[in-house]
Amino acid sequence: MQKIMRSFPASSVQTPCGVKISTSLAHVLLTLFKAQDSLVNQQILAKELSLNKSSIARICTELEESGFIKIGTNVNDKRNNTVVLTTKGLKLSERLKNQGDKHFQSILERIPKNKINEILNSLEVLINALELDN
Repeated sequence: MQKIMRSFPASSVQTPCGVKISTSLAHVLLTLFKAQDSLVNQQILAKELSLNKSSIARICTELEESGFIKIGTNVNDKRNNTVVLTTKGLKLSERLKNQGDKHFQSILERIPKNKINEILNSLEVLINALELDN
């Protein structure tokens, strides 16, 4: 695991695919991008990204101050603010997705085709094991 984690850049201001934004901010943007047609609040983001509410609140505040998201009041539950991408956030999210897809596709292309399913299955087992800790 350490070797895998060290293979990604340690930069806190750039994603592994080269976009100049921290990975934590990128993860929130990509989660919102994938859920565009759904109502998303900070509680959903916290659960989806396995982060506590205060971390999500801090990240959302930073993204809102940068103009990437808009935080609003949920009329059904005033304790859980809704979060939506702005036009600027949508453009950055699309860029993150496209560059990320290219980056990870280039990694997959270096793996022998007969091993890809084996690796994906192993990763699923690893992810499930890690979720038991949360």
